[in-house]
Amino acid sequence: MMTNSKCSIIDDLVYRDKIVDRRSKGKLSIVFKKSTQSNMILRRLKLDICNAGYDDGLSTSTLREITNSKKLDSEYVSKVVE
Repeated sequence: MMTNSKCSIIDDLVYRDKIVDRRSKGKLSIVFKKSTQSNMILRRLKLDICNAGYDDGLSTSTLREITNSKKLDSEYVSKVVE
């Protein structure tokens, strides 16, 4: 029997706890990634809400947050996983 090896990134995560839920910035949650056996922080954005009903991609503040987070090197700051 063949199985489909493709799975969604979300299928690999187990929801643990909600940290914060802001309409403009999305939901921030603690999740457990099964494949690496590690806890992570997940930010889920609803682009239609973040962009005031326009589908024009990620907001500049979101892109700035990703860029700045990638530059940080501290044991107290989560790493960006793509």
